[in-house]
Amino acid sequence: MSLPDSEPLPFEAQPQPEPEPLPGETPVATPAAQPALHRRRTRRRLVPRELERRMAFFGELIHQATPSFDFFLFSLIAGLVAGAALLLDSPALYLLTALLAPFMAPVLGLALAAAIGSMVLFFRSLIGLAIGGALVFGLGAVAGWAGQYLGGLGATQAVFHATFSWADLLVVLLGAGLTAYLAVRSPQQRPLVSSVALAYELFLPLAAAGFGLVQPIPGLFPGGLILFATHLALAAVTAAFVLFFLGVRPLPRGLSWLASLVLVLVLTGAALLGLGDAVLNGPMGNVTPVLLPSATPTQALASFTPLPTQTETPKPLPSDTVTSVPPTRTPTYTLVPTTTATITTTPSPTPVYGMVNAGEQNGIIIRPEPNSIQIVTTLFNGSLVEILPEVVNKNGFLWLHVRTPDGKEGWVQASLIVTATPRPR
Repeated sequence: MSLPDSEPLPFEAQPQPEPEPLPGETPVATPAAQPALHRRRTRRRLVPRELERRMAFFGELIHQATPSFDFFLFSLIAGLVAGAALLLDSPALYLLTALLAPFMAPVLGLALAAAIGSMVLFFRSLIGLAIGGALVFGLGAVAGWAGQYLGGLGATQAVFHATFSWADLLVVLLGAGLTAYLAVRSPQQRPLVSSVALAYELFLPLAAAGFGLVQPIPGLFPGGLILFATHLALAAVTAAFVLFFLGVRPLPRGLSWLASLVLVLVLTGAALLGLGDAVLNGPMGNVTPVLLPSATPTQALASFTPLPTQTETPKPLPSDTVTSVPPTRTPTYTLVPTTTATITTTPSPTPVYGMVNAGEQNGIIIRPEPNSIQIVTTLFNGSLVEILPEVVNKNGFLWLHVRTPDGKEGWVQASLIVTATPRPR
């Protein structure tokens, strides 16, 4: 049953007639006499103060922050495009992945849950994001499996998107802040433009982590997974603070304020933990081009022993003296000494061999010069290299000049090589 047009809504204020001033009294200004000031205050207040209107407003935000079927469908599409981008190492396809990604409703849901203290919304958003992220991660792993059978492919962009940088951090903060502000300003419309920035910083590291789970490329797994979790926590806590500043706060009932405090502390702790790990590892200034290793890696040595060295024992020189025969009654025969040419061998230095041991990175990159951004080749853990005498200290890191079994020479950090014989000094 609809109300008549002339009947006001229950929460609307009824206009009161202005009281007439008494004789000799100065008229007092009423709210109706200040319509401009009232309108300005109303425009500045994005979140209603009345309880009923406020609950209805929160309902619109919660509906906007709830992942729908479109979220999972477009997550699947974005994962397929991300897999192609990983295989082709194409920056354009990486950008297309972010454009095709769905609206990051779960991120807004985590922030909204922390702002209003809703545990149900928090876990619902977390589960939705886990399902969508699993699709992207799994398709990245499928791309890594396909890359084992395709030769001559690069993974430079994958390493770039799995590495922390301050520029990416700025994009995360701006994307999360704008998404929260636009969601409060227009609850009926989803801020898709700012959501693209969040998808770029969340889905691409996740796809690179799945790719690195299969391809033994240093820095992809678990580096991409850690970067995804760091960006997610930073985005959620930033959006939560923006929502709280705009007036989205817990309702005065139950333990909403306590739940809000707990969720904010959890998100802040996760963000600081991930950010601290990224800062300690240091941002990657120059991304080295990386080639995908072949399907048959170099066989690791079960036991590492230095190769035996062959040395020649110098032959004694013939004596130049004449051997005298004791006097006898028979004629004495004297031997005439002859000069025999002697081959003199110059002893060569004993070669020093080392074995690649990069830990969880599963391999190393050999560069043409110390700290260069170019690449000579890549080797897996357990590969044998010959260590040449040249050693260079570059920016506080010790670099060794090595030679691979197929004769390629380059430089690698000394901390990635294990030697059974002393290294050259």
